[in-house]
Amino acid sequence: MKYEEKLLELMFDTDSNALLRWVKSHPKLEQVEIAKEYAAIIKKRLHAKGDYNNDHLCDQMIAKAEKMQESYLDEQLANLKYELAMRELEEAEAEFDEAYAALISNLRQCVEANGPDAAAARKVVADIIAQQKKNGVYNPLEWDWFQE
Repeated sequence: MKYEEKLLELMFDTDSNALLRWVKSHPKLEQVEIAKEYAAIIKKRLHAKGDYNNDHLCDQMIAKAEKMQESYLDEQLANLKYELAMRELEEAEAEFDEAYAALISNLRQCVEANGPDAAAARKVVADIIAQQKKNGVYNPLEWDWFQE
């Protein structure tokens, strides 16, 4: 066992909080392994004394440590999923911004060229401006090239 020597030392330390401080000084997943090993040591020591009546308590300690491990891993997975979703959102927003800028550029070129589709382009621009005004995001500087 990886931590047996240190655990045995701390089990009998006069400072009752020494073991807890030492465990908490380790990363979460390592704390789980330490807790499992601690329970196994206690169980082994009880068995050495012929006490098999408290196995369920040691098993409960191990089950709680495994539950802690599962919760920690679930939390880490949720954090990773959140980070991935935020990256995907940022990428989608950037793609949208690029597509929107290209659309406005194309509409401007169409309106300024005054070609066969200019009337339809003017209508689309007027609709976009009306929607922006309705949503409170209209910026007249963006549309200084357009005459309604």
